[in-house]
Amino acid sequence: PSYCEFEFWCYDISSTYWSYYVVFWLLDMVTGVCDPGWVERTQESCYKFITSYNQKASWARAEASFVSMQSNLASIDSYQELIWMKGYRTRSNALMSGSWIGGYKKDGKWVWTGGNDKPMTVTDWGYGEPSGRSGENCVELYSFEDGRDARDKWYKYNDLYCGVTRSYICEKSFK
Repeated sequence: PSYCEFEFWCYDISSTYWSYYVVFWLLDMVTGVCDPGWVERTQESCYKFITSYNQKASWARAEASFVSMQSNLASIDSYQELIWMKGYRTRSNALMSGSWIGGYKKDGKWVWTGGNDKPMTVTDWGYGEPSGRSGENCVELYSFEDGRDARDKWYKYNDLYCGVTRSYICEKSFK
C-alpha cells in the first residue's frame, strides 16, 4: 500500500492530532525504506534525530558529521514537513529543548545548507526571532515553552550562535 493511502486512512480514523501522529509514526517504523536508525517521512526523506547529550555538537560539526553519508542538517521545504518535524520532536521525549536544523545566514539572507544555499521560504520563527544579534547566524528548532511568550507553545525557529552545542536533525534522500 502507498503512503498516501495510509496518510488518508490516518487522517480519517483520527479524531485528534496526537493519534494521527502516533499511527503515522508506527507506519514510519515498518516501511524499511530508510537505513536503520533513520525515520521516514511519506516517501520524501529520511531523518536522523541526534539526541544524546554526549553527541551534541556545534552547527558546523553537526553538518560535517553527516556529509559523508550523503546527508545534511534538515532543511524544511514545506509546511507539511514543518508540522511533521514538530510533531515528531514533540512526541520524542529524549529530544532536548533545541536542535540544529540546516538554516544559516549567508550574505544577510537566511538559506538552507546542502550545497545550493536555497532560500528559506518556509519559516516559523519564534516571537522576536530572528533577533538580529551579531553572530547569531545558525538556526535551531527550539521549544519556547519556557514562559517567554505564551503564544509559542511549540517548537519554533531561533537564531543562535553557531558554536553553541545542540542536538541536531539530519535529512537525506531515500536510499
